[in-house]
Amino acid sequence: MMKLAVCNDIAEFGGNRLADKRWAARFPGAGWVSALCDLAAKRGWEVASGDVALSHVQCGYWRADDVMVIQELDSAWGTRLRAAGARPLLLTCMESPLYASLFFDHWRTLAAPFPHHMVPDPEARGSHSAGSSTGWPLRFPCYWQHQRIHADDWQARKDEVILVAANKYWSHEDKAVIPPWTRPRSFLQWYRQTRAIKRSPSREYALRQQLHDIRLEAIVALTRADRLALYGSGWDRLSVLPQQWQTRLAGLKLPYWGKIDDKLGAQSAYRFALCFENIASPGYVTEKIIEAMVARTIPIYLGAPDISHVIPSAAFIDARKLQSMAQLPDMLKSLSSKDAQPMIEAGQRFLDSEEGRLHSYEGFAQWVEGLAVEHAHGI
Repeated sequence: MMKLAVCNDIAEFGGNRLADKRWAARFPGAGWVSALCDLAAKRGWEVASGDVALSHVQCGYWRADDVMVIQELDSAWGTRLRAAGARPLLLTCMESPLYASLFFDHWRTLAAPFPHHMVPDPEARGSHSAGSSTGWPLRFPCYWQHQRIHADDWQARKDEVILVAANKYWSHEDKAVIPPWTRPRSFLQWYRQTRAIKRSPSREYALRQQLHDIRLEAIVALTRADRLALYGSGWDRLSVLPQQWQTRLAGLKLPYWGKIDDKLGAQSAYRFALCFENIASPGYVTEKIIEAMVARTIPIYLGAPDISHVIPSAAFIDARKLQSMAQLPDMLKSLSSKDAQPMIEAGQRFLDSEEGRLHSYEGFAQWVEGLAVEHAHGI
């Protein structure tokens, strides 16, 4: 009988917790594992997190060659399962080089044993990009089909631009604090990894392409025009930002409304959503623009330079067309309801398409299920 091991080293994903939809809802992008568990149950398959799957193999409850590994990044659980005889199926990466630089430095080596990989790198697409492994463009799953907003009056919505994002800045990782470890081996491992990250070619590239500063420019421009509604954690603690941004933002009264649990519900009350990725990297398109379309809110997008190869250009406002973020408020004033409706409809057509459906938890899980069926011979 088929066994699927979903391997991620995030502690909160262990112990088969993502089989619980309510638990998975706490983590953006995690719901597809819950959907996969439902699909697997209908086929008589079993799904487990990597830690549980390895335990089953080690105690003899599962045969290793019955297990197919779905591995996120360089998960130790996936590596150990494959070393025990489990069969690789899919390597995924939902992060950018800004936060997973060591993975991007050697993703081809990691992907080579897998029949399929999904890595946000234009060189990762198609056949033979990593040995005989087939590469797929990133499709970030981020919503349940029942969450889509199907009818609304766009004109009646709030005219501000909503931004739902934590207050993060790329230099956080550079402000390393020596952890309070007493074991020399643990400290040495931390020290080596920190040095490796700072020397990473992928990180050097990512820092040149980071968009955190431009997002802050947009926050300043929209706040001054009284057109911003800011949600998310950390915006009441500007001390996490570089000094120049602390100074610039200190003179503004940020329209900060705190954290929210229902991001899609909040977005559906506004006409526009600011959807800036953390990096301008080809192929790296995350949940931000997708969730805006699900909420029938017009996305203002900045990120992947090849975004029009993923999302129809008629479905969003391309912030690259602005000479500076100071022009953004005036550009939004010129957009009428007559202009907005075709954009919203273009977004809905994309979500209805085969490629668009892959961004839903159900669609992504069905795609993974299809890969497993394709490679299930001999189990």
